[in-house]
Amino acid sequence: MEFYEWEARTRRDFIAQGKLSGLLAPDSGEMEGARLWEQLVGQAAFYGARDRKVTPWDILSGYVRQSGTAETGWRKDPSNPDFEVNMVTGERRYIGPKFKTTTDTAVNLTDPATAKAVAVATFQQLMGRDPGAGELTAWASALQAAEQSAPVTRTTTTEHDPITGEIIGSDSTTSGGVDAAGRQYLAEERVKGTQEYADVQAATTYANALENAVFGAPQLGA
Repeated sequence: MEFYEWEARTRRDFIAQGKLSGLLAPDSGEMEGARLWEQLVGQAAFYGARDRKVTPWDILSGYVRQSGTAETGWRKDPSNPDFEVNMVTGERRYIGPKFKTTTDTAVNLTDPATAKAVAVATFQQLMGRDPGAGELTAWASALQAAEQSAPVTRTTTTEHDPITGEIIGSDSTTSGGVDAAGRQYLAEERVKGTQEYADVQAATTYANALENAVFGAPQLGA
């Protein structure tokens, strides 16, 4: 049961040695590590019964030597190349970069309710009416196509502890995507590109000119 009394880091180091020695598969975890320790303890007990003082660590070291690792050398942890393990002392240390940068790309689609609200507001403002069902569908398709062609890119930089490798800080920036202003612009451009909008603008222009001529004419005989 000694395996379960170790600190978490000691268990990780033991598992790493097991992987390097070939006694554990590269994807092994604590369950496999505990079984290996039990096997090593059992083997050491057989030697003890014959008055030979052999520890589980001695047996593990034998496998390490067979793997071709120098007794004073370090080997990279096959399960995580950012770490290396000393096959004599069991020490595990971080050798990866202090800063790591990762980039994730995703498409953010506007929810239907928001897309409809933008379309309704734009049509009422520019056309004086609500959009029809076909116009809503066409607008939703156009918005989705625009968002798919402009995915959101998130770049994250993490700072790692030079000894343990643990993350001690991070910073993220985002770019791309279609924001609220972009959705509004797309909606206005779709409406302004229709013949109906041109007719409304022309009618409004002539009506305003007529009002100015009638109501804005100078008062005669004053």
